[in-house]
Amino acid sequence: MALTSAEIALAKSGIMNLLHPYVADLDDVRDLLFKKEATYVKVLADATAATVTAITPCYRFPTAYKITAINILPATTAAADASNYATILFATEDGAAGTPVPVGNRTTATVALTETTTAAVTLDGTVTGAAGDVLTVQITKTGTGVAIPACTFQIDYEVM
Repeated sequence: MALTSAEIALAKSGIMNLLHPYVADLDDVRDLLFKKEATYVKVLADATAATVTAITPCYRFPTAYKITAINILPATTAAADASNYATILFATEDGAAGTPVPVGNRTTATVALTETTTAAVTLDGTVTGAAGDVLTVQITKTGTGVAIPACTFQIDYEVM
């Protein structure tokens, strides 16, 4: 049985009254209930500029999701260099040892990672997935590479 428009309006009003101290409108309710974030901390800096990081699981999504942003917050600076750089690759896999599907990356080929400054990861279009998917991170090097410092990765997503 479908709700009437009057019943929907009454439900919206009830939600707003219940959450009034915390929200100003229904968009705030949506944000409160459906926008989430996860963090993963790369604790150690790379041992050398050439050190690569194997595919590393960093977050298992508890629900279906849509990634809205991935940001990197480095503890120190990693210089930009067109010949010797690092690429931080993010991918998702199905949680059953499936093949990772690329979702975004950030490189130091043209732009440095600057100490305590948030760096956005370029997402590969709209990124959605299912409950149980695992987000992975991998760091590759080109040329002699550049050492990636300890950093925090923040994943913003919406519950679908």
